[in-house]
Amino acid sequence: MKNPRTLDWERLGILYLRLALGASFLSGIADRFGLYRGRNVGYGNFVGFIHYTAKVNSFVPASAIPFLAWAATALELSFGIALVLGVWLRWTALGSSLLLMLFGTAMAISFGIKSPLDYSVFSASCVYGDCLFSESFITFAVSPVAVSNHRQAGRRQRLQNVYRHSTAIASRYTSSRLRMLRANLRLHTVIRVPSSVM
Repeated sequence: MKNPRTLDWERLGILYLRLALGASFLSGIADRFGLYRGRNVGYGNFVGFIHYTAKVNSFVPASAIPFLAWAATALELSFGIALVLGVWLRWTALGSSLLLMLFGTAMAISFGIKSPLDYSVFSASCVYGDCLFSESFITFAVSPVAVSNHRQAGRRQRLQNVYRHSTAIASRYTSSRLRMLRANLRLHTVIRVPSSVM
């Protein structure tokens, strides 16, 4: 059984991983809907995102570009929310990995292989893929349900330990009492005076 402190650090690391991955999706959504202001704005609005989608998917017919833009937006929003809330993590990790793999492949076709490598698109896809096969990522999803289940498991384990300890003490106490009773019975048997003598 792992040390509880180790589990706490592991849970915190996984929480950080989930929030960072989820925030990266939600940040892109905020950018394309104009929620960011200032210099470091990527798309600025959804029209700008559609233009960028057309550049990334230059090999796709122009009529399909709006659909791709809205589909990517819906998927990224869903994956971002699911990661932050810690729900449906296995499916979210699978979908995120495939989405980024497709995005990186489209970038490589349109801009050359250097572009997705510079922006670490394939690396991010591998991170999601690794999460898909990580039992810790799935088990320690720090959602209210998962935390409650983990706490209940820990509480159940503590109660079982207390029960075992108390049972062992009671068993030892009962054994000592039985030995004392047997000794007393033997003593009374030895010193008992026959009724015929009286």
